[in-house]
Amino acid sequence: MALMQEPHHDVPPVASSASNGNGAVRRHSYYSRSKRFFRHSWLKVLRLKTSAHSIAMGAAIGIFIGFLPIIPFQSVAAITLAFIFRANKFAAWLFTFISNPANMVPFYAMLFFVGKFITPFEGLEFDPHNLALKELAEKGVEFLAVMFAGGVVLGIPAAVVTYLVVLNAVLGYRKRRAARLMRRMHAEHEEDGLE
Repeated sequence: MALMQEPHHDVPPVASSASNGNGAVRRHSYYSRSKRFFRHSWLKVLRLKTSAHSIAMGAAIGIFIGFLPIIPFQSVAAITLAFIFRANKFAAWLFTFISNPANMVPFYAMLFFVGKFITPFEGLEFDPHNLALKELAEKGVEFLAVMFAGGVVLGIPAAVVTYLVVLNAVLGYRKRRAARLMRRMHAEHEEDGLE
């Protein structure tokens, strides 16, 4: 299955122009395009021709990696783990978008405060203006440990929930599709009998 190749872990593209000065049209276009992108991608996940377990495992891996502060390397990490665990690579890639440049500040703030609560390190402060991976590393091992601790603590339960939700969604979709096919075949059989 072909994967979407992107050099960076970016959100769907934003419209390049706005008709008014405050950017309302641009924001509307961004959310509209994002909604279409994720709806289309979700339908693609449901229709993947592989086992439901593989799809759900890929989604769980993607979510877990998405909780780690490693933008823009989340896609590479998720696809690598999906390969190792024989999970679906597209689902792994897609679900890393739980975190992205659009929600980076609140998402990383959540990781920081959860990590700070469970680690013994003191004197660390969250700076929303320096969130690139290189900048996080420059703050020292303790800061990275806080961020990763928050990501792991939040990412594990999120991955478990994601696995169960996606597994049930895929199985439910396939069950409904099989029922529709059976009804269609039954209807065609009845029509043939009347001819």
